[in-house]
Amino acid sequence: MNNLNSEYVTLAKKYSQFKDIGSFNSSIRQHLYNKKHNLTKSAITIYKILARFAAKYVGCAFLKINSIAEKAELSRSTVI
Repeated sequence: MNNLNSEYVTLAKKYSQFKDIGSFNSSIRQHLYNKKHNLTKSAITIYKILARFAAKYVGCAFLKINSIAEKAELSRSTVI
């Protein structure tokens, strides 16, 4: 594992606020249930993408804006 990956793993574990994937998924569902009416369709799509990529180190995702835009099929400016 190179130094950058090692640093990311250390930070991800440090800042994760969830004990397991079940509590993370429950939190995601609850947040969407409570806030969905205030969010745009694009915001919900981006939120779900970030949630999908936050499973390896529960609650921590590190994606580039361009990667999020590509996966969401949205423009970079919409993601920003």
